[in-house]
Amino acid sequence: MAGYKTWAVGEEVLAVDLNSYLQSQAVARFPNAGTRTAQLPAPGLNQLSTLDAAPGRVDFWTGAVWAPIPGTELGYGERTTSLPIGVGTDASSLVVASTPAITLDGGPILLEFFAPQVTLPAGVGSVFSVWFFEDNVSLGLASATMSVVAGQGTVPVNAQRRLPVAAGSHSYAARAACNAGSAVVVAGTGGAGTTMPAFIRVTRA
Repeated sequence: MAGYKTWAVGEEVLAVDLNSYLQSQAVARFPNAGTRTAQLPAPGLNQLSTLDAAPGRVDFWTGAVWAPIPGTELGYGERTTSLPIGVGTDASSLVVASTPAITLDGGPILLEFFAPQVTLPAGVGSVFSVWFFEDNVSLGLASATMSVVAGQGTVPVNAQRRLPVAAGSHSYAARAACNAGSAVVVAGTGGAGTTMPAFIRVTRA
């Protein structure tokens, strides 16, 4: 694939120039992945395309597969009602938010969990913990927030993790538990006087 060319006034634009400098460097649009493969059998590295079957998503050619460009949202799930959280471990934690199954290409992803308000367990040293799960298997502790006052303080909670994944279908969840006492993930639908949702989001890293 060529880089960039400036044509002089009156200069002829040849087919090879049109293909190399213009068509191959545009964001080509196809109705679906099958048509893209048939019409573009040998894409160039980092060439861009988009599919009518995936509105709003732009893919790039990695040299081996078409993959969403970094930052593309791949999956999302939210909670719009508050959830009481009791004592437990990652194995017995409660699902705060989860995604539906997502088909991934094997490239790295970024997991993000956000809760606008968590009422922490009472007692200095009590901890509210969040774990990320992939396909119902714990990926490890993502966030641990400790109470530093005797009463129940409130805080927002945000956790992120970048990780490699195997190609195929996967689902993700943020789950929570306390080491003592109880907490509440406060969530709502958003709007005037209402708390925003808690959510988990998966993007291409």
